[in-house]
This record gives sequence, structure tokens and C-alpha cells, in this order.
Amino acid sequence: MKNLNYKFSFIIVALLVLLSGNIQELRADGGKAGRPQQQHPSYEEIQMQKIAFFTAELQLTPQEAEKFWPLYNELWNERGKARKETMEALKNLKNALESQPEKGDSEIKKLSDIYLANYTVEGELMSDYFDKFLKIIPVKKAAKILYAEEKFRRMLIKQLRHHPHKESK
Repeated sequence: MKNLNYKFSFIIVALLVLLSGNIQELRADGGKAGRPQQQHPSYEEIQMQKIAFFTAELQLTPQEAEKFWPLYNELWNERGKARKETMEALKNLKNALESQPEKGDSEIKKLSDIYLANYTVEGELMSDYFDKFLKIIPVKKAAKILYAEEKFRRMLIKQLRHHPHKESK
């Protein structure tokens, strides 16, 4: 059972890496050099799309949706905090490696350990919330959350790349 939890945690961490790596793409400048800036959907519009997408993908009943969304939003907020700490730890490690070459091996090891510990917290968080989801929705719907997040992320990136909103004035 412990091996299964380890594998599950590893999969979750891998998904987080994929998700978080592309969040920066979503925040990045949508325009290319020499082209006018393009206005992308607002955070609220994206959230509305996400709610509709997840509700359809997971085939949530109104009763399930009522319990699911507060818990999912709690997870999203916790993941955001954890991701911020992980990225801060990575920034500290990068700075030590690139701009502070005098840092010793023990300091680099310490910074690496901090980053990896934060990274592990993200996976543990997903695993903990997966267990919470199992208390309110069936296992197949809970498992679909993992796939739906990746599917929504890809759809959103494609939308932002290929279907830009009106140009800013």
C-alpha cells in the first residue's frame, strides 16, 4: 500500500510540474515582437470556463457540485501557496548557483533539500485532497479530476495561442 501511495504521489507531482510549468505561459506576454498586444480572457472568465468544463467532465450532480467546488477551491488555494514556496526555493537555489558562486557545497545541498521538500509538499497536498474528494464523490469522478486538470490546461493554452481576444486599444 505504501508503494502505491508513493507511485500516486509521484504521478501527482509530475502533473503539478506540468501544470505549474505552463502557468507561467498563461501569465506571459501573449504578443510576439512586432505584433500588437492581445487581450486574453480575464481570470474570472477562465474560472467560469473551468467550472463548466469540470462539471461536464466529472459529470457532477448538483449535490456533488455543491460539495466539490468549495473543496476544490480550497485545494487550488493551498496548491498556489505551496507552488509559490516551491518557486521561491528554486529561485534561491538558482541565485546561489548563478550569482553567488562562492556558496559552498553544504549551502547548495541545503537549498536543494529545501526545494525538494517544498516540491514533495505539493504532491502530498494533492494526495491528501484526493482522499477528501473520495469522501464526497465516487472514486472514478475523483480520478477524473487529475485528467480534467491536464485537459483543461491544454485546452486553455491552445485557446490563448490560437484564438486571441480583441486587440487592446
